[in-house]
Amino acid sequence: MTQALPPAGWYPDPQDATHQRYWDGTAWTGHTAPATPTAPAQPPQPTPPVTVPTPPVAVPTPPTATPAWSPMTPGGGLPAAAKPAWYKRKAFLIPVGILVGLIVIGALVGPRSDHSSAIEKSIRDDGQHQLQAYLDQNQPGSQGKITAVDCVETGDTQTYNCQIHLTLTRPDGTQEKLFLAATGSCSNHECLWRPSGTIQPDSG
Repeated sequence: MTQALPPAGWYPDPQDATHQRYWDGTAWTGHTAPATPTAPAQPPQPTPPVTVPTPPVAVPTPPTATPAWSPMTPGGGLPAAAKPAWYKRKAFLIPVGILVGLIVIGALVGPRSDHSSAIEKSIRDDGQHQLQAYLDQNQPGSQGKITAVDCVETGDTQTYNCQIHLTLTRPDGTQEKLFLAATGSCSNHECLWRPSGTIQPDSG
């Protein structure tokens, strides 16, 4: 559709009738001048639009080049879609995500488990000898045996509160379950502990 516009020239300013404004053939410019008696009263009106049909233009479609690296589908046709890189495939990402999660969990939980096991082992190894030495001095003829050791980490890292469960066998064959509280800590792969109370009857 083509619309004829007025030719360039001076015309009455549409915003101020006492002045003229210059029309450059396509739009009003910023140039103005006082109106003169000879200036036309109104700018020439554009002619009615004339619709000119535009014939369709055929745009040729460029041929699609087959990449040299892309394998063709069986029997010809379009090249097969390229597979994503091995490190972007879902079958690879899921196991990697699980492995990373296990490593993080192990880093958070592992040290606590290892240290608690280490101090429990230290109490089992050293405590049995210390317990028997105590009984030999205070209750001759009695035999003591550590049956269980449970250590729990306190608020301080690598510091533990432990419960030592004992079985005392007297010379007459009677037995009694005893309990001893202890504290301990681990550093540089070495654990130390000491009793934090006296031997008491084990109600559990």
